[in-house]
Amino acid sequence: MFGMTPWVRRLLVANLLVFLCQKTVLVDPRFQAVFGFEPLLAVARPWTFVTYMFLHGGLLHLAFNMLALFMFGPPVEERMGGRPFLAYYTLCGLGGAAFSFLLMQLRPVDHPIVGASAAIYGVLLAFAWAWPDQPIYVFPFPAPIPAKWLVTFAVALLLEGVMSVVWNTSDRGINTRYANSSWTVLGYQITLVRLWAFLLSLLALALLYLVLNRTRFGRAVRASVQNPESARLLGVESERVAAIGFGLGAATAAAAGSMYGLLYPFNPGSHYDLISRLLSIVVLGGLGSIGGAVAGALIISVSSAVVASTISPSWSQMTFFIVLLLVLLVRPRGLFGAAARGAI
Repeated sequence: MFGMTPWVRRLLVANLLVFLCQKTVLVDPRFQAVFGFEPLLAVARPWTFVTYMFLHGGLLHLAFNMLALFMFGPPVEERMGGRPFLAYYTLCGLGGAAFSFLLMQLRPVDHPIVGASAAIYGVLLAFAWAWPDQPIYVFPFPAPIPAKWLVTFAVALLLEGVMSVVWNTSDRGINTRYANSSWTVLGYQITLVRLWAFLLSLLALALLYLVLNRTRFGRAVRASVQNPESARLLGVESERVAAIGFGLGAATAAAAGSMYGLLYPFNPGSHYDLISRLLSIVVLGGLGSIGGAVAGALIISVSSAVVASTISPSWSQMTFFIVLLLVLLVRPRGLFGAAARGAI
């Protein structure tokens, strides 16, 4: 059956048959209530720790899980062996139920949990652990994505869902005692919170610039980005540099998030509103250029503010893409893209 391994084939068939029964014979909501996993009733219904893995909330839910199992399950089973794979798959599903049981003690829900997502996440993690650089083609991206990055994105979605359950999706903010403090300079009102955010941003940019341009680690980072093979031949430990660079990027993002929280309300899904703007800023300034990112942020922010005040606030959201398109038509590498490819 398409070269699939035995237990992957059996799990696919079992999930499809159960879903077919859900939609044809066992359409009574009580079926899902009895066999779905309800954390608050789990002690009285211990069988639901296993049965919930074979129920799904809809066709897309089923399709995503089964497609992931179809793609990543066979090589994992071949590497582990049949029975160890089944035990690992079951343990991941049980772990998801146990985690949900603990999580729901903090924030109870009134509907059962269904789906093999926890087990599928375990399979994805095992695949990425064994073949981290295996290229995966994902529609509609033209180039393959390494398995480790694809799984990282999937885990990020999982963490976002956990945060939504624990802290819900309502907006929150950081309230400080100086939130309403301000000065008036030449007729313009400057709030203390925005001044602090501006100064901290300058400090973070200055430190990042010094690290990347005045240290051996910074030269190693730029060498690894420009030509990884040549960098390894010169003695650069690319894996270590990549790990430290990832940590540095995470620390910078955390600092930016704390400053953003001082100015605007936020929730677990706030990044969706920011990704398009941040991508436009990075591409506009030129990949690898800190100065370009600063210039791109200023150009796009000022352009958006001018459009919002002179035309309409609804049009200001389009400013990011219009400015980006106009600049890239004239300079495809961005404002400072060429400078970023200079000598180390």
